[in-house]
Amino acid sequence: NAENHVGDGEWHHVAFIFDSTINSSACTTLYVDGTKVYTTSTVGNNAAGNQRYFPANKKLYIGSRNNAQFRFSGELDNIRISTGRLAPEQFIDRDGTVPQVAPLAYWPFGSAGIADMSGNGNDLIAPPAGRLANGAASFDGSGLPLGTRLPVDLRGCTETGFTAEFWMCLPREAATGTRILLEHSADSSVSQEIGSTFYIAANDMSAKMSSVAHLDADGLKQYHV
Repeated sequence: NAENHVGDGEWHHVAFIFDSTINSSACTTLYVDGTKVYTTSTVGNNAAGNQRYFPANKKLYIGSRNNAQFRFSGELDNIRISTGRLAPEQFIDRDGTVPQVAPLAYWPFGSAGIADMSGNGNDLIAPPAGRLANGAASFDGSGLPLGTRLPVDLRGCTETGFTAEFWMCLPREAATGTRILLEHSADSSVSQEIGSTFYIAANDMSAKMSSVAHLDADGLKQYHV
């Protein structure tokens, strides 16, 4: 909405928190520039009957869905996924200053290139020419997403929840429609694991840019934050 639009050509911090510690269910919360902009109520169960189910085979994709749909145009930097519900004072700074949080995965780009600096081996597949520029990941709305070589295992977050965060710069002239920033996506050949655990997108809402997060726990439902 107009109050938290991000399509202004400036850098903005976005954080998506999956909280599995509330009663016996879970909720999702979206922060933009350190301000909470929305929180869901409970997100329900998935097809396996466990609302906190994270299959082990899902990789992380950056800049579009794993099938290259909903391509992003803009820049992303300092992408980090951490166990637990981080508070705004624990979010990563624009300059890459990392608070004392042990991440599951962390891509600062810059001199680190496609390496995962968390030490957990979640390196990205070598990107096409020009994908990394000016110390960030750069996208022009075409081509394939950045993706991890191996699945990013979130099963350890079933009781703690997790926080996915990044810095983004969305040009004013960016294309309208849904643009995927991050997606944790399953192998569609595995029964009951079709779809994504979560994805975070930028949507155009009546010419106003807003960050939108979804949780798709069973391949059937999308929970709009």
